[in-house]
Amino acid sequence: MPKVIAFDTETWLIQPGNLTPKVVCLTWHDGETSDILIGEDIFEWSRNALSGTDLLVGQNVAYDLGVLVAGDPTLIPLVFKALEDGRIRDTMIREKLLLLAQGRLSFDYKMK
Repeated sequence: MPKVIAFDTETWLIQPGNLTPKVVCLTWHDGETSDILIGEDIFEWSRNALSGTDLLVGQNVAYDLGVLVAGDPTLIPLVFKALEDGRIRDTMIREKLLLLAQGRLSFDYKMK
């Protein structure tokens, strides 16, 4: 059975003309194990995760995937394959779809 793995990247600041800055670290958690990766370990983990069968979940995951492929373009076919297989999910998009299903465009902290 595939695991659900939450992951996130941290990067240098976005600059004009550079919307995919260099990755500083990648954190992940699979419900049992977690780690913070730096350097080439980021891309090794990404290659293994994208090549596997586990479900990869993140917030604004398009950005994370963008900075990963900017740092290692050989990940591009793996990203597209994982997307085609439905193995990448975005919690931000999910939340927006749930709000739309309720007839709302954004979260209202005052609603009960």
